[in-house]
Amino acid sequence: MPKTDKREYQRVETRNVVSYVCVDKEGNEIGEGMGETLNISQGGIFLKSAYPIESEFILLMSIDLENKIHPTKAYLVS
Repeated sequence: MPKTDKREYQRVETRNVVSYVCVDKEGNEIGEGMGETLNISQGGIFLKSAYPIESEFILLMSIDLENKIHPTKAYLVS
């Protein structure tokens, strides 16, 4: 059977709390929120949030993995 998933990295299902801050291209904060990861890979995170993320620029995120906070930087891909 041919491989239908064309992702470079394998996704792993996970449920982790994420807090994020949206910034514009100059680094000014324009929003913040909380969400939950649905899956994660070396190349990205599938994030579920109660409200749309209103930034096309960088998201500064803190991810709770096994009760440890891991700050990270990311960008939004639709």
